[in-house]
Amino acid sequence: MAAKYGLGIISGDIRNAFCTTPCAEKIWSVAGEQFGEKKRAIVVLKQALYGLKTASASFHKFLGDFLQEMGFEPTRADQDLWIKKSEHYEGYDYIAPHMDDIIIVAKNPLKYMSHIKQHFQVRDVTDSPEYYLGNNIAKRNGKMVISTK
Repeated sequence: MAAKYGLGIISGDIRNAFCTTPCAEKIWSVAGEQFGEKKRAIVVLKQALYGLKTASASFHKFLGDFLQEMGFEPTRADQDLWIKKSEHYEGYDYIAPHMDDIIIVAKNPLKYMSHIKQHFQVRDVTDSPEYYLGNNIAKRNGKMVISTK
């Protein structure tokens, strides 16, 4: 789609994805020695943590809610491929998250990435990435070539 419609591509990694996500369930714990005078106090987790069974699903929902606020909808074929009618051409803009990695394909992908960066810490933002999720991405003769070599 990117090559066919002359769309830009930008990718990034959402930092501390699970730790920015509201916890899906109530989790209580006992404060340890590092809490000084408050050791042995009962604490309730407000944010998800890596390792929780529901952390991935909680982040998926949290990010999905945010993408819907941006006007994107998940496709019927793949709930991790989000589309929005483009304002710039007769087609769609695309956002495809994979866990905490995200790739945006649009006429102006930086506009969407800038909005995402206002709500999430995003690192390794790459315009026209040559590598994403174990795949090499190259433009050759006006075509996009994706390979695992």
